[in-house]
Amino acid sequence: MVQITKSVTCCVALLGALSLLGHTVLGQDAPVRIRVTSDLVMVDAHVRDKEGEPVRDLTASDFEVYQDGKLQKITHFSFLGEPASVVLGQASGALASRQDAASSRVGQGPVGIKLVIVIDRMSVDAHALVRVREALQKFFAENFRMGDRAMLVVVDNTFQIVQPFTDRSEVLLSALERLQPSGQPLDELDHLAVEQEVEEILIRKVTDIGGSAALEEAIKVAGQEILTYARNVEGRARIGLGALTALCNFLKPTAGRKSILYLSFGFPVRPAQPVKKVIESTIHGLGITLESSIRETVSRELSKIQDPNLFGYLEEMISTANRAGVSLYTIDARGLVAIVPSGTATHRGSVAAMLTGESVFSQIKTLSDSQEYLTSLAYGTGGLPFYNSNDLLNGVDRAYKDLSSYYLLGYVPSVKRKEGTFHEIEVRVRRRDVTTRYRRGYLETPEKQRTERELVTALAFPELYRELPVEISAHFFRGDKGQARVFVDLAIPASVVPFHKEQDKFKNQLAILGLAKTPDGKTVGEKMQIAKTVSLSLDEGQYRELRGQPLRSSSEFQLPPGTYRIPLVVREANEELIGATEASLEVPTLNPDRLTLSSVVLSNESMESQDPSHPLSFRGLRIFPLPGKRFQGDQQLFVYFHAYNATADPQSGKPSLHLQLSLIHPQGQMTHYPIHEMSAYTDAAAREIRQGASIPLNGLVPGRYKLRIGLKDRIKGFQVEQEEEFEILSPSP
Repeated sequence: MVQITKSVTCCVALLGALSLLGHTVLGQDAPVRIRVTSDLVMVDAHVRDKEGEPVRDLTASDFEVYQDGKLQKITHFSFLGEPASVVLGQASGALASRQDAASSRVGQGPVGIKLVIVIDRMSVDAHALVRVREALQKFFAENFRMGDRAMLVVVDNTFQIVQPFTDRSEVLLSALERLQPSGQPLDELDHLAVEQEVEEILIRKVTDIGGSAALEEAIKVAGQEILTYARNVEGRARIGLGALTALCNFLKPTAGRKSILYLSFGFPVRPAQPVKKVIESTIHGLGITLESSIRETVSRELSKIQDPNLFGYLEEMISTANRAGVSLYTIDARGLVAIVPSGTATHRGSVAAMLTGESVFSQIKTLSDSQEYLTSLAYGTGGLPFYNSNDLLNGVDRAYKDLSSYYLLGYVPSVKRKEGTFHEIEVRVRRRDVTTRYRRGYLETPEKQRTERELVTALAFPELYRELPVEISAHFFRGDKGQARVFVDLAIPASVVPFHKEQDKFKNQLAILGLAKTPDGKTVGEKMQIAKTVSLSLDEGQYRELRGQPLRSSSEFQLPPGTYRIPLVVREANEELIGATEASLEVPTLNPDRLTLSSVVLSNESMESQDPSHPLSFRGLRIFPLPGKRFQGDQQLFVYFHAYNATADPQSGKPSLHLQLSLIHPQGQMTHYPIHEMSAYTDAAAREIRQGASIPLNGLVPGRYKLRIGLKDRIKGFQVEQEEEFEILSPSP
């Protein structure tokens, strides 16, 4: 067995010397500072004649753009028309020099339509999904044009890209075939079911118990039922809008204007109000005469039933879409909705509400609210909403046609934009008998709020944030009181991080957030496990030395036994690039009577350690896990782990463990390394053994390998086995 050798690399030495230059908690002493890199505002203008056909012969001089009532200078002008985008010209004057790469992503030159179809499986039931799939299949088979590209996405409690961007209709048709119905939406989101439950609570308590006290208690219980329903709607809204927000960020680097076709039932933006009216109508239907004191009690309890602020989530999503150059075309996948006074096929309406007409009003109000959500998304981003029609294909076709011809106008506001305010936009065309559609403005979200929301959204959908190539590893070791000490290590190539030079220093700042989730997506604890900012300030020598190395950071927190997903997001401040990724971790329950292994760490880097108590400290060295687990063929692979609860020999008081390391090659053959005997505790009181070993990789062909660790307790006969995958890279040319 080849033992570990001390390897102090450049990046690790720098990490130790700088300690990543001051970790602080996000939002405290060192808030993340984001530098605004461009003031360019882009607006789509859809101009139609009296017959509804696109007007294609306008020039920049035919348009006037106003922001907050003040005329703006158009600095960018292009026409994107059928069959592909054709730039007719640009207004006089070059784009302002402050426009960076982000603003130049807006399509200049001939690019086709980029259409992202998003199906909201949180609301679209199995019956509607069949109609949605049929409409989309017909669209791709008959109307999808050569040169355009489409992408298919499904949003549920998870986010799934069913088919990435492609221009091949047969590939999209195949992806739709894989989209199968799978059950009905949850009853907890059905307002008629909640109305029925609320009415039954009131009738049961008042009838069974009687009196004003029973009525007060019934209203409290019913109120909690309504609030639970409102929270469920809010939770689904946050997932849906968060997914759309993340998708817009994902689409931002794609050249040209992008459009999302969003098929959903929507959700009520004021979920509590229609259901709350059932309490009033039920009291009236029961013929209860309220005394003044009871009336005050009823009024007080009803005032506690408030809607969540779903408009805040809507505003953030619309703001992100506009910054990313994305329009939303929304289609109510329910089609034509019938209003039935007695309820739906699955839930009867409230009896009292039915007699008073409240049931019809409630259904109309809830339908209107859910369509208001879809309408807000569409008009807020310059798209169109389609609802109250069973012809879903017509909605898809009309949205697609709308994307085929429009003008793209750009301007830099003549006055300073103020955070937290809504800026109204007006586009005028100097031609009679035409209609013009465009987004009516944009919200200048406060910098701190925008940063925090972007990071939280990236944590929810890490697969959509890849501007920074972030890699992480997660390992556990035994902690106190049944908890595990968890270490999360991240690495980012320093070469991709944009440093800005200020005087004689190269600077940037990284915001890092991470949390632990259960497999079903629930967060662990009441706060994030990782929340820090990392300030980087390097002199010339440090900067040059670091550019070829990874930036590293390590975080520690505690978790109880369980299975976890650990998403982590990094955002740098200079150009607002975001990178996110996710690691999985299994923390077993440590049985004091059974041999157990910690996480197995694979590494090729270490440095001298002055803290022997640290779980990653071994024989005077601090071991650094290698995120990504990719090695060069001329390196040593170092394997490190802890063995817990090894049995002590009754006579010698020492353990006797038998360690076998085996390497499984890409072709399946296996190499066994010499057996190693472990016969001494690192910590006798804790019955813990720390073990490390090096394996030379020279002579091994590039590819993916598995390392199998077999450990046997020779005294009790217990045996544990664990495998870790890693990759050997091809030599650099």
